[in-house]
Amino acid sequence: MSTKATITRQHDTLLLNNKFLQIKVSLTPFFKIDEFASIKGGAIVRSESHLLLADRLNYDLYKSGNCRFEGLEITVPEALYQSSGAKAVLTCKIAVPGGELTLIRHLYLYDDAAAIRWYDLYSSTVPLAGMYYSDLGGFKVETDIPPICVDYFTCTDQSNWRLKEKAATAKNQGNFLLFPDDGGKGVFFYKEGPFPDSQPIKGEYDFLWNSSASSVNMAGLGFDNLRSGELRRANGCVIGLIEESSSLLGLHRYQAARYNCDPASEVETLANSWPAFGKDINEAKIIQEVEAAAASGIKTLFIDDGWFETFMGDVDLKKFPNSFTVISRRCSELDINLGIWMNPLGMDSSRPEAKEWDGAECRDTMLESNPWNLLARSNDFVPVEMRSLGHGETYSGMDLCNPAYFRHIREKIIALYREFGVKRFKFDLYQLNLYDTLPGDANIHYEAYRQLLHELKSAIPGLVISMDVTRRNRPNFDFGLDYGRLFLENRGRSLKDHRYYHPYISLRNLWYTLKYAPARKLEIEMMPQIDDACYPLEYILSTGVFANPLYWGALTELSQGKSSAVLDFFNRIAPHRLEIMRGLIFPAGEMPDNGNFSVIVSVCPEFPEKCSGYIGLYRNGSAQDTANLSIPLLRGRSLKLEVVCGNPGSSFGDGVLHCKSASAFDFQLYRFNE
Repeated sequence: MSTKATITRQHDTLLLNNKFLQIKVSLTPFFKIDEFASIKGGAIVRSESHLLLADRLNYDLYKSGNCRFEGLEITVPEALYQSSGAKAVLTCKIAVPGGELTLIRHLYLYDDAAAIRWYDLYSSTVPLAGMYYSDLGGFKVETDIPPICVDYFTCTDQSNWRLKEKAATAKNQGNFLLFPDDGGKGVFFYKEGPFPDSQPIKGEYDFLWNSSASSVNMAGLGFDNLRSGELRRANGCVIGLIEESSSLLGLHRYQAARYNCDPASEVETLANSWPAFGKDINEAKIIQEVEAAAASGIKTLFIDDGWFETFMGDVDLKKFPNSFTVISRRCSELDINLGIWMNPLGMDSSRPEAKEWDGAECRDTMLESNPWNLLARSNDFVPVEMRSLGHGETYSGMDLCNPAYFRHIREKIIALYREFGVKRFKFDLYQLNLYDTLPGDANIHYEAYRQLLHELKSAIPGLVISMDVTRRNRPNFDFGLDYGRLFLENRGRSLKDHRYYHPYISLRNLWYTLKYAPARKLEIEMMPQIDDACYPLEYILSTGVFANPLYWGALTELSQGKSSAVLDFFNRIAPHRLEIMRGLIFPAGEMPDNGNFSVIVSVCPEFPEKCSGYIGLYRNGSAQDTANLSIPLLRGRSLKLEVVCGNPGSSFGDGVLHCKSASAFDFQLYRFNE
């Protein structure tokens, strides 16, 4: 059988195949999955219902008789996103009272993923309301093993314990519903949308689980109201094989195919001086940071908040008399990527485009057309967000649904690329639940933000945006992964609270995020500049080996000896870096905490046919110098370990890593082959 994904039509049936799956979809009366089958394990899932709800209707689209198939186009995934596979665009028309609803489904099967993905576009000739709890899909599952529901608390500033995994009940909030492996029939359902605490509309549930019928309904379109002539995008769906429950190997394989991030160009070591300098930055300081980055093996250097004259305005020529020309030139000479911090929804409140009282309020809103400026205003005509910056300065939230502001921020970001070659950005301070405004509701703003990022990616080759995940109501775990990476933390050594930096806490944030997100798309902070005798330098640096390490602070804080040691560490890792990050990466052992051992594993994409990869062992202050940690994925394998980094002492046998470490905080990196 071909390893390539194919989609073909036979009469009223769509056949989807790759080396993992055989899927049959009935085109009439609606897009019904008749069979979702593993090549090895047989049928696992089939569609059972699809409820479409609104104020004027309550249809099961498989039974209502109101649907008619309109058309099919078989193509390939969008070149902009680089994924390889097959795509089908399916259209149906649904009769509704007084008019017609059009539903267009974008259906994907990737070459190297045991999963099917789709999202729907809705439009209607008549207004419809109350659609939120319509189904994204309803399915019968061929397994007797009860599911687990997975959610994240997405605000890293408020908790280091953010992963929530629990047995499914009748109503579940989360983005993943997992049916553990059962003789090759383990399956995951992924609601491709913002996690519950970041949804524009805070739904009561995302999955309905009927244990007696073994049925799953994925609910929550992401929007509620559909106005006549309006086009709305619903949340997406993914159904995939787990392959191996302990590592969710199938999910990681799907994410590798879905995002197709090339580690050679996008995986890098980064630095940001915000914890040290704050807004007290200037050309001389940043030039010194560029020089220090080159001396320390750092690939990308960010200029954070404070580079502008007024908030998100022009470059402050008092701080940067040559704008970014000299800095970008020096970055180019030293092969350093220059990154810029941005708030894509903010503008200084003193600017005419952002003033609350701008003259439009003098008009009679009922009788005249009010020429409002670019400020995002609620339906009560007041700013949706105004925030003090200190020293009497404030910024205001701006309206992406205003075409003039959309053009302004898009062109401002593109201009930084055109003038200074900037391809790396950090986006911060946006919270999209606030934007229920005059031109559009929160979901429309959510989609406007997606469109902004799409147009930026189209205009800037090699664009990577670091999405700050430190606050809620952001789309980071959803479409943010299409455009860059997740900035997982915001730590410092001056915060005497749960945010106080400890390497094992950063490692924990990475460890459990790796369970459900691709390593290539994660940034993890490290602070080797700290003078804390209990944390060896290599242990601090090692926390980012299986992600994109982010030096959090001023590189000029490093002594020459530490700078050389940092460079030496990354040089030793460098020959293995691409192989590690091209692998499927998952956590094992214990969740990192002070006093235990933990493990991160990278297996080659050809696993299980080929068994090679890397094991990273972390001793996180354990009082014991030995531990036995199970790696079920590698059970039954006879592995040879080769030391890459650290003092050797561990061995592997019968699926267990037998750990031995000489120091309380320690890192060992092993390459393995069968």
